[in-house]
Parts: sequence; C-alpha cells; structure tokens
Amino acid sequence: MLYALHRPLLAALYEPSVVASDGAVALLLAGSWVRIVAWLPLFALYALRRTRAIAIGELLSLPLFALLVASAGRDLTLELAGGFWLAAYVAYSVFNFWAARR
Repeated sequence: MLYALHRPLLAALYEPSVVASDGAVALLLAGSWVRIVAWLPLFALYALRRTRAIAIGELLSLPLFALLVASAGRDLTLELAGGFWLAAYVAYSVFNFWAARR
C-alpha cells in the first residue's frame, strides 16, 4: 500500500520537488520488510539468551548500512542507498536465522 501511495505521501510530507524513483522506493520497502523478517529469529536468540550472537548480528544491520553508505561517497544515489538498505538487512536476516539454528 505504501508503495502504491509513495508519490502523494512524499508530496504531502515534504515539498512537491521531493521525488523518489519507483526503484528506490521498492528497494527501501523491501529492505524494511526483510528487517521485520529478521526479527523472528532475533526473538529466538533472545529466548535462547544468545547475547554474543545478538551483538554480532546487530553489526550487520544499521552499522553495516552506514559503512556501505559511507563507502559510496559522492557516488551515492537514492537507488544505491536502497540497495545498501536491502543488502544490509538480508545479511542481518541470514545471520539471525543461521545463529538461531546452530
């Protein structure tokens, strides 16, 4: 639903000149969905009291995203940031599922 309404929502929240491409919005929303999926095994890690795995996994979320964004430097675009967002949370999700199963 947010994807379908992203243009009028951006126009309502910001000024009309703020525009995001469909691809960038899709990558950002996909990354956010993967982030939510990653919380399922994270809850298992909390239940198992796997604090070391939780701490390591947390480095694969926002810190990894920040590192990727910083590494892009002047070449950063909204589409690339969306790709980094998705990649960071795929790594986070994969790690959390792996750590919860071992």
